Amino acid sequence: MPKIFVHRHTTLPPINTLKVFLAVMQCGTLRNAARKLEITPQAVGHHMKLLERFLQVDLFKRKANVMTPTEKAILLLHFVRSGFSELERGIALVVSRGGGSSAVGHKRLGDPW
Repeated sequence: MPKIFVHRHTTLPPINTLKVFLAVMQCGTLRNAARKLEITPQAVGHHMKLLERFLQVDLFKRKANVMTPTEKAILLLHFVRSGFSELERGIALVVSRGGGSSAVGHKRLGDPW
C-alpha cells in the first residue's frame, strides 16, 4: 500500500472506525459486520480503508472479494479489544457509583489532569 499522508489531530483513529474494525475481525466478513452494525457493507469497507490510511499499514490482503487479515491486523485486534474492554469497565464503574456530582478538588475543565 502506498504511503498516504493523513492529517491527524490525534494519535487515535476515530472510535467508530475502531468499532467497525473489531466487528469485521469478530464477524469474519464485511457483510456480516455490516449486518451486526446495521450499516452497509460499503460503509464497513470505507472504515477499513480509512483505518489503513490512518495507520499507513495494510491490515487486510484483498483478493477476489475475500479479505484476509494480516499479522498487523491480528496484533491491532488485541489492543482494540483490550481498549474497548477497558472503556466498558470504566463506564460500568462510573455508572455503579450512582448519580453523585461532587467536583474533585479545585480542578476545572481545561486544567491539566
